[in-house]
Order: sequence, then structure tokens, then C-alpha cells
Amino acid sequence: MIIDFHTHIFPDKIAAEALTSLEGTSGFKRAIEGTAAHLLEAMEQNGVDYSVLLPVATNVRQVGRINDYALELQNQNSKLIAFAGMHPDHPGIKGELERVKALGARGVKIHSDFVGHDCDDAATVNCVRICAELELPVLLHGGCDPSFPELPRCTPHRVYRLTKAVPQATLIIAHMGGYRRYDEALLYLKDTSVYLDTSAALGWCYDKSVDRIIKEFPKDRLLFGTDSPWDTVPAALKVLRSAGLSPQELEDICCNNAKRLLNGYL
Repeated sequence: MIIDFHTHIFPDKIAAEALTSLEGTSGFKRAIEGTAAHLLEAMEQNGVDYSVLLPVATNVRQVGRINDYALELQNQNSKLIAFAGMHPDHPGIKGELERVKALGARGVKIHSDFVGHDCDDAATVNCVRICAELELPVLLHGGCDPSFPELPRCTPHRVYRLTKAVPQATLIIAHMGGYRRYDEALLYLKDTSVYLDTSAALGWCYDKSVDRIIKEFPKDRLLFGTDSPWDTVPAALKVLRSAGLSPQELEDICCNNAKRLLNGYL
């Protein structure tokens, strides 16, 4: 079984425009079109059993709408697993999180760069604390975002401080703990309870410094992810399968660790 723990989709009517805009600001090029249909097609072609959808709330007004869309897709197709997007400035964080949890959301995504908050500031700490109270894992973008290269708001050091502020939270840090900050991720996060996902660290964006994390980070806290539509499953798996992992370690990263985090959903 393969679970892709980091994917993004857009409604059909805005997908092309949204991806073109993101390509312009990030310098990345899409690997597939970012719609639900294209994601499901790629999953079928590449043997992916489940994909976790990660809505990104860039402003407070979007929150309810993007969460409803992700939950609707989950209801329509059991291969899609919805997280909820959240913005730390939302005036009704607890009520919205209670609502989406009751509707089946399996966790929460916060992108610190897009919401304009450091991951260890008071607003984000409050949001993460509420998630912890509701037993909802939180996935945070980690490290530099190419669209905001001058403002890395979720560095491994800041994540470490967040773990001290909300020690009961279940945290997943995308992009191997910090895009282009892999040594810092090992330094600050290896001895915490934090999970890392492999998105935007394998495939076309791989560099050899990622090897240290694959080798040294606890294998029961690594999660396979592609950041689709930006990377592909074959490219990411090729790197992972050549990393000298045992069959059990590879299975844990691609499947078992995700199943445990999803609390028996699968």
C-alpha cells in the first residue's frame, strides 16, 4: 500500500489559473494538472492507494469554503483523505475545527508563509493548541517557500519552539522538516515527536543533503508525500528506493506510519 500524505488539488474552474500563478512566483513547473480528476488518474497509474488532501487557507474568508470542498471530495471518493485548512486569524477557530472534525476531517494544514504568521507565534500556538485538544494532527509547511524566499516562517528551530509550547500536539512538518534546511531539521527535530514528510525533497528537487535525514531520522516518523501536482510518485519513490532502506522501513514510510497517524481511518 502507498499513501501519499501531501497533495493539493484545486476546483476545476480555477486550477489552471492558480497553477500558472504559483509557477510564476515559485519558479516550479507542475508535473500534473492540479484537479481531483488528474490526481485520481495519477494515483491509478502509479499504484497509490490513498492521497491526503491539504487545503491551504491564504485568508480567513476562504477557510469554510476550502474545507467544504475537501470534505466533499472525501465523501465522493474513499481514496481521498481530507485535512482542513486553517488560518490563525480566523475568529472562530474552535467552532470551525469542531465542525470539520465532525464531518470527517483527519487533520489540519497551516501554511505559515501564506497566512503571514511564524509557526511559533501566539496566534499559531493558539491554533495548534486547539487542534491538540481536538486530537487533530497538524501539518505545517517546513522551511523556505520559493514563493516567499525572504520570509521563512516555519524553520526547524521555530518548530522546535512550537513543540515546547504545545507538547501534546501531533505535528507533521512538510518537506523533510524544512525545505533546503535539512541539517537544521536533523539538529532540532530528530529528538522530538515530530513527523516529517518527504514532499519537495525527493524527485526533481532532490539534493544529496536529504540523504542524511533518510539515514538518521527515526523511520517511524517519516511519511511519503509528493506535493502533487509539483512532483510525481515514480520520481519520488525512485530516490526513496535507492536510499538503502530495509523493506520494512520502506513500508513504514510509504504506508504504516500514515495509517497510525490517521487513527484507524484506513
